[in-house]
Amino acid sequence: MATVNIGKKKYKVKTTNFYGSKIHTGLLHKKMGVKAGSKISASKVNKSLALLKKKRNKSKADVKKERELVFAKNAKKWRH
Repeated sequence: MATVNIGKKKYKVKTTNFYGSKIHTGLLHKKMGVKAGSKISASKVNKSLALLKKKRNKSKADVKKERELVFAKNAKKWRH
């Protein structure tokens, strides 16, 4: 477990998931240029997702970012 500072509070965050692969907390925030701790707006997610879906020759990074954006879009609907 690692500790992450958000504002004045410290949170313990898991560094691996059930399968043992690394969890990169806040990586989508960095990619989209949103400050840590603030929410990513739905319009930003939809806009960047639409741009990626229109792209023809996608790199591995584009495919990965598209998956992350779809996950973020679906996670907004969850009650958590």
